[in-house]
Amino acid sequence: MLSEKSWIESYAKGETLIMQGNEGDSMFILVSGKVDILILNPEGVNVKVADKYRGDFFGEMSLLSGNPRSATIKAKTDTTVVVIDKKSFTEILLKDSALLDIFVNSLESNQSALAKIIEDFSQQKDVKESGRVILMRRIRSYLNIPV
Repeated sequence: MLSEKSWIESYAKGETLIMQGNEGDSMFILVSGKVDILILNPEGVNVKVADKYRGDFFGEMSLLSGNPRSATIKAKTDTTVVVIDKKSFTEILLKDSALLDIFVNSLESNQSALAKIIEDFSQQKDVKESGRVILMRRIRSYLNIPV
């Protein structure tokens, strides 16, 4: 099902896959290679905060929430990714609504991404709500998935 709704892209070592601050409506699953996760520090310098390897995914927060990209992703080595866009991901979720819950569970394990979302949302929403409730509401709203 996912293979019908995605495509493959390849990047050479040093190429930028995602630029921090840009709009995004897709996520990536790393098929081969390695990427660096970079975030601009207050001085405007990119600082490496993490690596991603085969089987890891990234770009999911922009895909699910519509927020701008929160980091720059650069290929550390020649890299191949599977790309899944918003429309395709939404179609998949509409066919299997349990997938959203599974996906959010996996997002919870990525503490840095979830912490950023909770921080962003706590400024706009009631801070008494759990990060999971806020995240789920935002994703459903952005992807137009009924409750």
